[in-house]
Amino acid sequence: MRNWKFLVSIIAICAVLVSCNKEGQFNPKKKISKISYSEMEKDEFWDGISWITEEEELIPAYVGQVWNWNGKKLESIDYYDEDGMFVATDNFSYNGKCLSTISWSTGRYDFIYEKGKLSSIEYYYGDTKSAVYDITHDGKKISKITYTVINSVRGAEIHPLPSCILGLNLPTPKSKHSDALADPKGSTTYEFAFEWNGNNVSNMVYTTPLYSARYSYTYDNKLNPFYGLWNEEAVEGEFDIETGFSILMSKNNIAHCTVTDEDESFDLDYTYTYQGNYPTSATMTYTELDEDDVEMYRYTYSATTMFEY
Repeated sequence: MRNWKFLVSIIAICAVLVSCNKEGQFNPKKKISKISYSEMEKDEFWDGISWITEEEELIPAYVGQVWNWNGKKLESIDYYDEDGMFVATDNFSYNGKCLSTISWSTGRYDFIYEKGKLSSIEYYYGDTKSAVYDITHDGKKISKITYTVINSVRGAEIHPLPSCILGLNLPTPKSKHSDALADPKGSTTYEFAFEWNGNNVSNMVYTTPLYSARYSYTYDNKLNPFYGLWNEEAVEGEFDIETGFSILMSKNNIAHCTVTDEDESFDLDYTYTYQGNYPTSATMTYTELDEDDVEMYRYTYSATTMFEY
């Protein structure tokens, strides 16, 4: 289930100082108007002939986001929970064509540019600077993002750095990450290192003081509706910190993700329906098998994101 407390900031784009090129500009040909979600969890056991369902939990489809546009510019995103209750609004401000600030009721992200490229993102809880994302480029591509908590304010863990993409929930390893991020003392640093294949992130290594994992991606050939948004809350998922950057920076949609850490390796599969070159729905599926000498069990989790344009 979505847990807003563990959604750690992950992206918002750009410009307070200098002019920018494509970084910080979000102007898709098809503009999202609403995003809806549904989820399913199922526990099964094998009786020797077929899989028997022991427990199943469903969250029916609900509208989780409403996007508000002013001409070509995204003006705000309103968020709702599965009961239809309003949760929060992200407001977008611009310097020319480039995003300069994302703000909400208790804080904001400021986007800083140098020589037309995004150089850092500063997170404020109230008027207190609580975290900084430092952006490193290799040529025209972002090669590393370093996230540093500089003030242990609880709000720094509560509001995602814009992240609402394709329901990238990671059910198995999230406890490791939440432990690592739950209560930073003083200055704490987390790093995202990227490898590219054309306009898509092919590999990402995510490192915290207590944990490290590698994410390897393949893609479809259709257009990602979040490409260039840099608002990770918009790519909403249960714990998007690991995959949100890769989605926001990649031109196409993730088809498969392999996650490898020091303890295990597992796969996330994505299927889509399309309208022209854009997805109208995206479903992420995670399956885990567990067996002993007597019985075999299967856990399946799927999350579907539906787009209206």
